Amino acid sequence: MKGRLFLLFAIVSLMLLTACKAQVEVRPSPGSGVAITVTMTEEEVNDAISGALELGGNPLLRNPQVDLQDGAVVITGEHERREGEGRVSGTIRLTLSAEDGVLVAQITDMEIEGTEVSDEQIAQLNERLAEALSNRAGRGRRVLRLDSVTVTDDSIEFVLILEREE
Repeated sequence: MKGRLFLLFAIVSLMLLTACKAQVEVRPSPGSGVAITVTMTEEEVNDAISGALELGGNPLLRNPQVDLQDGAVVITGEHERREGEGRVSGTIRLTLSAEDGVLVAQITDMEIEGTEVSDEQIAQLNERLAEALSNRAGRGRRVLRLDSVTVTDDSIEFVLILEREE
């Protein structure tokens, strides 16, 4: 019975993952599970990050453009000055890692002319960005464990493990 439930769950999970438009590869995992590799293009990453930035009401960066680089995600865009003095350009550099089965986003550099951002605001933005990318990769379903994440110059690859229940 558990084997059938696992198979049914695996099929449903794959259907949900493929709905996110990312490239998906499935293979047996060492142990008794299934490894699911989800690869997102720069365009898909841009869509996820745009959505995460908009969640804050007044986005830190408007019209964001993502540039994937080996090991990092660089986001450029425009920042609306609080005083209503127009827009300035800004850049955020972000790294991604897998820690304890969860995606961790870490802003390592932020340059936005004339803007001070608190540590609390950075932590909140890190969480929103990680959640948006996790949801796109299928990790938001909380049944999958994130094994690894790799950022290259043209994609982000997530390896998720779906383990059998004992």
